[in-house]
Amino acid sequence: MSEFHRMVTYLYLYEGSQKTRNVGYAKIEKRDAHYRVEIHMKNTGLMEHDIPVYFYAQNTNGFPGILLGSIHFSRGAGEFKESVDAAHISNTGYNISNIKGIFCPVSDRQMILSQWDDDAFDRNSFFPADSSTAAEPSILKEPHALNAAHVSEENSTPASEENSTPASEENSAPASEALDLKAAEAAVDLCNSPSESASPQIPDLKMPKSHSARWNFIMENFPPVAPFPSEAYFDWVQLELKDLRLLPKSYWHLNNNSFLLHGFFNYHHLILGKKKDTQPCEWILGVPGVFQNPERVMATLFGFPDFHSTSEEHTKTGQFGYWLRPLE
Repeated sequence: MSEFHRMVTYLYLYEGSQKTRNVGYAKIEKRDAHYRVEIHMKNTGLMEHDIPVYFYAQNTNGFPGILLGSIHFSRGAGEFKESVDAAHISNTGYNISNIKGIFCPVSDRQMILSQWDDDAFDRNSFFPADSSTAAEPSILKEPHALNAAHVSEENSTPASEENSTPASEENSAPASEALDLKAAEAAVDLCNSPSESASPQIPDLKMPKSHSARWNFIMENFPPVAPFPSEAYFDWVQLELKDLRLLPKSYWHLNNNSFLLHGFFNYHHLILGKKKDTQPCEWILGVPGVFQNPERVMATLFGFPDFHSTSEEHTKTGQFGYWLRPLE
């Protein structure tokens, strides 16, 4: 993966190869020539338990793991903090750009995992890294900007945070960081739905290839809605989760977007809009929700930075509406 300044990434508990639920998050932040790693987990079911924490990479031999330390669990919760050299993590020869995720083996069948790209992790091919295994790391693919599991600060910091002045890094976290962490901690509960562990079953559709023909198909087959009373520039229809297959294939990964799933399972619908009389077509996808600051941060992290209320009141806080993102 490419270098980043700060990243929030979610951790999931696996039974065998099956993802079960979200149990926490990690924050990796660059400070000078080092990266500070913080892991926070809860509701894992682990009592008095210590498990190792690895960064993992990938090469021709499999998935070498760089041991960062161990995390202690008490009553299902655990926290971990460590600082690593960005250029030579734990003296293995790997640098941060080689890392593909976090791996915490719990037992022979259970593991806690965070994957930073779309490549599948094979536990059977995992092995502890040493200087000999770091010689030829694979060339890693750039992670998708809207990967449901992580986001870099460079691409996703909300506009209101861009001009904030951090406090001393040694003694206190910046205000934006505290808000990110508060929202991420809340998401452990918000995103903890059994349906998140698997993609929805979407039937194959023979859709038109052009955007205009595809939009005509959608308008003919899905109910039109008017979510914003004073808005007259878009046509809107209501969709379900399984209907995401109607979008261009490059957006099918959104059926695993934790924020989108949270909104859908709370309100049982999504909306899709097309700007009137424009060529090429301009589409917008909307996720229902209520405007709150922690929700705003999570929406931005997961690629839905704009909020439009269904009410005409000027105060957004507490108002129902839709978190929106444009589609190319």
